[in-house]
Amino acid sequence: MGTLAILPGCAHSIRVSPSDSYSRDSAYLYGRFYIDGMSPLWYQLNCHDGSKYKIQFSKSSAVRVFKIAPSVCQVDYIVFGNETQNEMVGFRLLRNEVLDAGGVYYVGDFAADSTWNWMEGIVTWIVKGRRNEYAKTTAALKRAFPGFASVATEDRMPR
Repeated sequence: MGTLAILPGCAHSIRVSPSDSYSRDSAYLYGRFYIDGMSPLWYQLNCHDGSKYKIQFSKSSAVRVFKIAPSVCQVDYIVFGNETQNEMVGFRLLRNEVLDAGGVYYVGDFAADSTWNWMEGIVTWIVKGRRNEYAKTTAALKRAFPGFASVATEDRMPR
């Protein structure tokens, strides 16, 4: 069973653990979402069925898998710290994509930095890298998540 992380606001994420099994009733997004820093950072995935999900960055560079309900979705915002600190994504990650039941979709490998200036009370962040490492990350997915080893995947990273 996946880990359900309820974060501030109405968006949530259901991260899949390596011991979870694949379900044909759900859609899955995967990639690497690494942050070098202390504050939360996530992409907000908005779906036409009204659902909102958080693709949260982590201090680990391991492959992360997120389980969502099948729908048409896109990422519009990157959110830092809390729901009031967000801005439009400078590129389109998932552009009104049809995410079908049973689909396992690679969305990219991302690296971000965040820093705190305690004296001035200013927090800064930057997504400094986004790469398409589909073959490498998919091989890591299939090794780390045995329930996904024989499942077909699809590259949905924007070119």
